[in-house]
Amino acid sequence: MSAHILRVRGLVQGVGFRPYVWRLAKELGLRGWVRNDGAGVTIAVDGEKVAEFIARLPQELPPLARVDGVEVEPLTACHSREGGNPEKMESDPNLEEEPGFHSLPFKG
Repeated sequence: MSAHILRVRGLVQGVGFRPYVWRLAKELGLRGWVRNDGAGVTIAVDGEKVAEFIARLPQELPPLARVDGVEVEPLTACHSREGGNPEKMESDPNLEEEPGFHSLPFKG
């Protein structure tokens, strides 16, 4: 599986969800970032175990978190200034344009 963007909706802000995503991604050796957005959390992820990450994500949540839905789509050039290059995913490509977002970059 190649690089993907995940949009997670539910009770995922202020409950330890982003650090949980970071730990899971690091455990699986994945690259990418996670950040809060207006409707939940957005995750960019790439690596050999993306399918396992997607499967485990809603199964091992922090106690107060709740996932109502996860949209998954392939990472494209519109998601990254680097043209969707997974090797450049260790930082959030949108932080400079959207300074209100808090991002946790990860690189496995």
